[in-house]
Amino acid sequence: RLPAEKRDGVLRILRLAEQLGAETATLSAPEMSTAIIKYSNERNVTKIVMGKPTRRGWKRLFLGSVVDVLISDAHNINLYLLGSPRPDKNGNGDKPELLYRKNPLPGLGKKRLAQQKSIQGYVWAMLVTIASTVLAYLMFGKFALANLSMVFLLGVVFIATRYGRGPSIFASFLGVAIFDFLFVPPYFSFSVSDSQYLVTLLAMLTVAVLVSSLMANVRSQAKVAGHRERRAIVLYAMSKELTASQSEDEIVCTAVHHFYTEFGSRNVILFPDANGRIVYPTGNDMPESLHGADLSVAQWVMDHNEIAGQGTHTLPGAEALYFPLSNKETMLGVLVLLPVNLRRVFLPEQQKLLETLLGQIAQAIIRVRLTEQARKTQVAMEAERLRNSLLSSISHDLRTPLATIVGSASTLVEDDNSLKPEDKLELNRAIYEEAQRMSSLVNNILDMARLDAGTVEPNKQWYPLDEIIGVVLNRLQKRLKGRRMTVKLPPGILMVYVDAVMIEQVLINLLENALRYTPDNSPLEVTAKASADSVEISVADQGQGLPEGGENKLFEKFYRVRNEAAQSGVGLGLAICKAIIEVHGGSIHAQNRPEGGAVFSFMIPLGHAPPVVCQEEPCGMVG
Repeated sequence: RLPAEKRDGVLRILRLAEQLGAETATLSAPEMSTAIIKYSNERNVTKIVMGKPTRRGWKRLFLGSVVDVLISDAHNINLYLLGSPRPDKNGNGDKPELLYRKNPLPGLGKKRLAQQKSIQGYVWAMLVTIASTVLAYLMFGKFALANLSMVFLLGVVFIATRYGRGPSIFASFLGVAIFDFLFVPPYFSFSVSDSQYLVTLLAMLTVAVLVSSLMANVRSQAKVAGHRERRAIVLYAMSKELTASQSEDEIVCTAVHHFYTEFGSRNVILFPDANGRIVYPTGNDMPESLHGADLSVAQWVMDHNEIAGQGTHTLPGAEALYFPLSNKETMLGVLVLLPVNLRRVFLPEQQKLLETLLGQIAQAIIRVRLTEQARKTQVAMEAERLRNSLLSSISHDLRTPLATIVGSASTLVEDDNSLKPEDKLELNRAIYEEAQRMSSLVNNILDMARLDAGTVEPNKQWYPLDEIIGVVLNRLQKRLKGRRMTVKLPPGILMVYVDAVMIEQVLINLLENALRYTPDNSPLEVTAKASADSVEISVADQGQGLPEGGENKLFEKFYRVRNEAAQSGVGLGLAICKAIIEVHGGSIHAQNRPEGGAVFSFMIPLGHAPPVVCQEEPCGMVG
């Protein structure tokens, strides 16, 4: 009924509230106050914020005010009224006035409230009939009796729309009686002198009763429509929350809350264990949860897929109601409901609602279980892929050094003194080098396993960075022979708080990776750059570079850029580097250089400054 501009304004405010995290609801009911109170009781609302009533004087007296009804009937609810700005002396608006009304009365029983409302309806029927009589008396002598009867019918319609069938029928009989007593000759008597007046009175009474019944039916249909709308809202809200649930615990919490809200009953959902026996949940309790359900009854419902408990033909002595939770093929569990009012559960429409809610819960549980099963399958497939990659890499990369070792050793064993000393030395060197390669491969696999298990704790101490890089270059001196090696470090002594053995392993793996994938005579470069809280170390080459889009895959286990037989290793070197740097709280990445080649860089935090110890000589930093 609002104009388009005001209606759009209300919708904009509702959308803004939703964006800010509020939950909005649109209620439909003949009386606004009744809808607000009912919704507040269903959602356990304790505070209501409203605007101050705008009606004053006789309008508020006869037309009523939503605020007045809420103050009278909304028990145990604090009511806050926001007033309009009060102008000051200069006409400027002041801040809105906040009024607070707390109703300290305890909640009355529904029966007592119904009695009060019924009495109020009959009182209003009497007052409206008296008002109609006064108006008809003022019209008497100027209008025909048929017109006067319309005044009484108008009062009957008003009572029927506000208070239902009983008060409106009472107003009908009372109005006919007063009409006969005051306006039908002989006056001030209930006798009728002319038969036509008798027909008028009967017609008036019939129309009044008929209008009362029609209006009562309209109220009843509006009430039914309100119930249906509420059930649709419950289904929508529960579907929305179940869709967002990612685990069975979240599904159960959502279901327990909505069952309690809709049926006003404490409840619990029970699932079977690995042996198929119903057990009580071990999670955190909710205020709406039911304690002390009969597990034997729940087991019977689980085994027979039938409802049982109070109000049914099966085990009616049970205190609660037990509903099977299943889809068409599988029994999932049992819903135990402790009904406050059996009629609220066993009404046909409520039963349909309950069955629909159970179906939604079953579908949500199956969805979560299938998702979990798919995740486990994916993990198993990934583990199988890694296992196959490991076996393939090991079988390939161990076969070559083993063949060299076996061939060289057999040549030495079968030697009949025909080999020259330098040939024997070369065979021994080959056996030693290939054994070193095998040891490196096995150590990489063991290091990766330890890092994945999380059992490695870095032994961090203060070390000069140039010392760590020097140790690495000395260990790789033979392999770096023929290469032009450039090292760029910041001026002074840069101290880093690291596990030196681990960082050395990172640099060795990066340099060996560069040696493996670059030409023999290409230069290499190690660079360190320090900032206020971290240091970045880079290993750059001038090889073919990295494949486009494969920079992030380089640090995955068992991944190699090329699969030629000449490239030995199981593809764990860079994965070990990443794990070690992450243990130190840093990061590692790779990219192509603009001038050609690739650069691998890792960043590690510097930590706090190392201690300074003063002795007889000048103070110096001690690691």
